[in-house]
Amino acid sequence: MAEQKRLCIALAGNPNTGKSTVFNALTGLKQHTGNWSGKTVGNAVGRFSLEEWEVELYDLPGIYSLFSDCAEECAAKDFICYENPDIVIVILDATSLERNLPLGLQIMELTDTVIFCLNLTDEAKKKGISVEKERLEELTGIPVVEMAARQGIGLAELKELLLEVAEGRRQIRPKGLDWDAFAPKTEEGYQTAEFKTNRSLAFLERSKEICAEVVRKKEERDSYTERIDKIILSPKTGIPIMLLLLGGVFWITVAGANVPSDFLMQWFSQCGEVMRRGLVSLETPLWLESLLVDGVWLTVSWVVAVMLPPMAIFFPLFTLLEDFGLLPRIAFNLDGLFQKAGAHGKQALTMWVGVYLDAERFCTNLVKSMDSAVPF
Repeated sequence: MAEQKRLCIALAGNPNTGKSTVFNALTGLKQHTGNWSGKTVGNAVGRFSLEEWEVELYDLPGIYSLFSDCAEECAAKDFICYENPDIVIVILDATSLERNLPLGLQIMELTDTVIFCLNLTDEAKKKGISVEKERLEELTGIPVVEMAARQGIGLAELKELLLEVAEGRRQIRPKGLDWDAFAPKTEEGYQTAEFKTNRSLAFLERSKEICAEVVRKKEERDSYTERIDKIILSPKTGIPIMLLLLGGVFWITVAGANVPSDFLMQWFSQCGEVMRRGLVSLETPLWLESLLVDGVWLTVSWVVAVMLPPMAIFFPLFTLLEDFGLLPRIAFNLDGLFQKAGAHGKQALTMWVGVYLDAERFCTNLVKSMDSAVPF
């Protein structure tokens, strides 16, 4: 029996494009496909057979660019550059091609053996979006497979294309960016400060040009998402709405936490009284009684009664805001302001969480709870 040939394939793409779903469909593994941050930091690996080929499939971290220094980007870039996979499959979201394509163009600069997997075509169809596959292949020089991975649509076509590339029956000739037109080459080469600053813009502009030719959208009424964006991302209404939302969450958290905090503190107080009477009846030494009731039990009571209710209200409310797509828009509105401080708009959300969990506010709630509690 002939020995199986080995093939190394990497899966790359933006977060939430169905990359892990494609990974599971190819390998048969039940990797979790949740959308929380950092779920694929590191390289998950699976194996499957493709006729005489034994394939190792690496699920790289979901990233937006190869130019950042964060852990996810570095892990993906290092794997492509130093592990030299035979094929890199770039998963593109058909509903947001212009946002996804820059990463694919960047990967084309690192390796010639690239395949574009145009996923979520079923969702794109519902939104009236279509992508001209042949024209996309013509402009990029990259073979394209249309897929709806959750339904298994396009999986057979992807496997056939992988086999053609592996056996050399399909030649790939990527059409990279014209760097001479973007930044004329100097005696020092392209590695100038201006080039490094503007290179990301070159991929964004090229992506925009390509999408203008290949993406078609029905001229219908604005979608739900677009209507939200017109209001929340507007310079006039975005910031006031953001302040009202976050202020509302803060008020609901503070006002709503008082009642369960008082109830829990009273319950703990009653339990503490019972515990103290039991220890006295057992003639427990005073130091042990004080340690157990005034030390351990009272501390646990304060922590649970004061901290649990605000967190039980705040985090579900924040989750609802994220599910409705409001948190990313808040981060977008504040991105320009935070960039002036060398930060990112997403850090605004972390800072706002810190406001809710601030020790001064917890101390205020603690005093109120202690005043209303039955001493023990």
